[in-house]
Amino acid sequence: MNESSVWPVRVPRRWRLTQEDIYAGVRQSAAEAEPQPESAPPATATVRSEYVAVRDGTRLAVDVWVPRGAKDAMPVVVLFTRYWRAESRDGSTRHFGGNAMAADLWNQAGYIYVVVDLRGTGASFGWRSSEYSEAEFRDYGDVIRWVRGQDWCNGFVATEGGSYSGNVAELASASAPGLVDAVIPRFTDFDSYQSIACPGGIPNLAVLLTWGAITHALDQSNAAALAPAGDAVLARRQPMPVDNAEDLLQSAIAEHTNNFSNFEVAIGIEFADDAVAGAPSRAETSLYAKGDAICAAGTPQFAWASWMDAATADGLISRFLTFEDLPIRALIGSWAHLGFQPGDPFGVQKGIPLDRLVSDCAGFLDDIRSGGEPAPRREIRYYTMGAERWSTTDVWPPHGTRDVTWRLGAGQVLTQSVMPSPFEERFESGPATSGTENRWHTQLGGGAVRYANMNADDNASTYFESEALVSPMEITGHPVVDLRLSLSSTDAALFAYLQLVLSDGTVLCIADGQLRAGFASESEPPPAYVAPGPNRQFRRQEYREAKPGQLLTVKFRLMPTSALAPVGSKIRLTLAGQDVDTFACFPDERPQTICIHHGSRLVLPVNEPDEGGVK
Repeated sequence: MNESSVWPVRVPRRWRLTQEDIYAGVRQSAAEAEPQPESAPPATATVRSEYVAVRDGTRLAVDVWVPRGAKDAMPVVVLFTRYWRAESRDGSTRHFGGNAMAADLWNQAGYIYVVVDLRGTGASFGWRSSEYSEAEFRDYGDVIRWVRGQDWCNGFVATEGGSYSGNVAELASASAPGLVDAVIPRFTDFDSYQSIACPGGIPNLAVLLTWGAITHALDQSNAAALAPAGDAVLARRQPMPVDNAEDLLQSAIAEHTNNFSNFEVAIGIEFADDAVAGAPSRAETSLYAKGDAICAAGTPQFAWASWMDAATADGLISRFLTFEDLPIRALIGSWAHLGFQPGDPFGVQKGIPLDRLVSDCAGFLDDIRSGGEPAPRREIRYYTMGAERWSTTDVWPPHGTRDVTWRLGAGQVLTQSVMPSPFEERFESGPATSGTENRWHTQLGGGAVRYANMNADDNASTYFESEALVSPMEITGHPVVDLRLSLSSTDAALFAYLQLVLSDGTVLCIADGQLRAGFASESEPPPAYVAPGPNRQFRRQEYREAKPGQLLTVKFRLMPTSALAPVGSKIRLTLAGQDVDTFACFPDERPQTICIHHGSRLVLPVNEPDEGGVK
């Protein structure tokens, strides 16, 4: 993939990388990272492993973590993973990593913890025709039935997980209806096209290419590709063999050579209905596509997300609105992906320690076991950044929210004035960037979220700014940008960043969003789910090229947020035509002129309507 003619023109040169190029970057990042201390063996847990055969005969590797000395049957929590349930660094000795630490904590909370390598991954046999394939979907139910049939299970089974494993936790309830008693999906992708692969119809190259390369290395047990140079121990890592079946590990890994290529999908995907590299489209394999089955199962959920983690909060709100009869206790904070690192732009809310996370999740399961469903039955508990306050609502948007319109005006002003002066603001869509620690990059390892201050002085972006607020303003919900613009080309990637400029000049990004201009026309959301604000399905037939100079109305929502703009701060809307360290470029990476016209607006959901104002 080194020849430029092979790559779609939307992929900027900096992203025209081979898998080995990406491995080199991963190795360099690993070498620069602070070394992690070795984890001690769990203090209270013992583990055994075995192969479990699913209905088509594929053998899945399963770890069962049981409290030391336990004799009676106990409730069970199941985690499905595609990132190795466990690893060995010398061929036989178990390395006690994150799953072992979680297992120890779950055991201390009174639950057996079961960890499963999905088919085509880790020490499991089989191969992957896609992510979330129908074969994999059937596996979830087969494993749940196996768990319920064991003498150590007391009949209560829950599923939990973060990211990919969180999606699977929820899907398992649909695969085994009536057999999963509770679900804890954390930081998941409700719509895998819009939530992570191509938000706003723009391919997320940073995640797609890097994740595609990393999963390929893991599935082939090629740890050396990801280990820092000279680290022979990490280079020898491999999936932990199943007890008394060490001789089967290489046979299992050999079957993974038939796996489809996430890397090829990353290069080829453009529209939601694209089927690339033999895999089904994102529209077919997204979580929402199983919405009817999930709702029919009726399994109570404790769902986690973050305002600053990709589109996890956006997806959680859509899940809450769509699954209107499902018992859901939702929690939205301001963490990085998976919650262990901070994402709060104000720097106040910290990451969640693993013991606190497990304790909160175990408390939810305890409630289910004692009462049958969460109480209250449906709620969203959310954190307001800048206010350091948690609030609870049973509706979305919360009661008391109203839309406040800010108009883009001459002199790059943002004003609530009804009749701003006519204007045109032109800028060149050069190589702007929000950095390599934004809400999307955190998906690659859960690192802290930090946005680069978009530099409007280089003419690669532009911004509109309010006067200083004379009273605090809480923004809670989905901000919407409603632009009148023209392009010097036939298409563009449009990026919007909602920022607060504090009185000391510090710039904080509290929400952002994007849209490919070829999807300027709105459509109904996919019928399987409800989404707030302007919607598109991003299917190939809906795309329309623009005519250079044509006046377009482009209206799109930003990621949801909850933040308090303090007295003396200013509201800033930054607009760009590229975010080159993360996304593809349209129609290509050459700069073009974007002109913002009179009539453009920013609509903010203000939750305390009587407390916002400007000088």
